[in-house]
Amino acid sequence: MAWSAYMINRAVKHCLREGAAMGANTGAYLSLHTADPGLTGASEVVVGGSSYTRQAVNGTGTFPTVTGDSVVNSAAAINFTLMPACTVTHVGLWDTVGPVTGNFIMGQALDAQQVVNAGDTFGFATSALTLSLAGTRGYSTYLGIQLLKHVLLQATFGQPAALGLSLHTADPGETGASEASGGTYTRQTPGFANAALGVKALNTVADFTLMPACTVNYIGVWDQIAVGGNFLFGQTVAALAKSVNAGNTFRVPGSAAGFQVTLS
Repeated sequence: MAWSAYMINRAVKHCLREGAAMGANTGAYLSLHTADPGLTGASEVVVGGSSYTRQAVNGTGTFPTVTGDSVVNSAAAINFTLMPACTVTHVGLWDTVGPVTGNFIMGQALDAQQVVNAGDTFGFATSALTLSLAGTRGYSTYLGIQLLKHVLLQATFGQPAALGLSLHTADPGETGASEASGGTYTRQTPGFANAALGVKALNTVADFTLMPACTVNYIGVWDQIAVGGNFLFGQTVAALAKSVNAGNTFRVPGSAAGFQVTLS
């Protein structure tokens, strides 16, 4: 699934400690769409003279277990009765039953579009629908799991108490692998500008002093400064990648050119 503009901005602010913690959603409702809903929830099935309505999927009664940043409706089928005539291509997730109103959370294409006749029931049999965050992105499996649980009202994702900026010698993947070590390397406390369209840019210089000899290729963000904790974000910044001699200082500049974080 792809996160909405609303959710990207909300989650980035929450994770990087801008303002208050992200509160619980008011609900979780599955929607149907006749084209890509994009970032805003566009092209939802039109109610018209039909009885189409979003279906409640909050809690664990439908999607019981988030595993590896995906979740399957293994606890119950999901049915939309008395549909209008349309072709369903995507599903979406909202925080209210609607129609029309509410905050769009995320959207996902169906494996195959489905033509529906007026008055039909369109549904997903038990274990037939998987909501998945799989794919190339700049955030961790841990963060994907926490966000899915949060939007489905299965658990509250608490705001990190602190943040740690890290350096990596190879792609950290979704777990924070290949972090630099040795010398007196330690994670640094990052400072970020306020989010703009779901993007937060580092706005304070981060100096990693007395580095070990290594080649820095990636930068990451964790939910604590000390070694360990939960990896949140990681990305390469080509302009900063370089080999460092033992005892050198590696600087991440406090500007948009230095490091940016978003939920994509």
